[in-house]
Amino acid sequence: MSLVVRGSYGIDTELWYPQEGDYWLAPTSSGYRVGFDSLGLEVNGTLSHFAFVGVGTRVNQGDPMGTLEAEKFVGPISAPVSGVISALNDEALAQPSLLYRDPYRTWLVTIEEVPKDEVSALLTGDAAVNHFFERVEEYRRMGVLAQ
Repeated sequence: MSLVVRGSYGIDTELWYPQEGDYWLAPTSSGYRVGFDSLGLEVNGTLSHFAFVGVGTRVNQGDPMGTLEAEKFVGPISAPVSGVISALNDEALAQPSLLYRDPYRTWLVTIEEVPKDEVSALLTGDAAVNHFFERVEEYRRMGVLAQ
């Protein structure tokens, strides 16, 4: 893991990030593991429960792939990419607190059959870092994060 930290927030530069949403993606041999980034965990507040559609379900980018109940938000979890849900992390589903211990290694779902154009739109390296910290500042301006 290669973490870039500024203030209270950090981003793992070895992962891939969508331009929308507070997720990370890690390539696997057959698809992409998906998790919440540290900023997503902060803006949602303490997670109490989340659930996902079943394995084998096809999801479209931006459409709901699950639901989230947290201190500051209750609602849908949008799919960061299109594809087929091929695995759920049952351990994280049973213990949402695991996400806070290691947000960049605790994955939620694996998505396979992701379209190449969606993969090529994911941010990596410096582009991901810049985008992440721009989102931090945007959330601060909106009053979602403390100054």
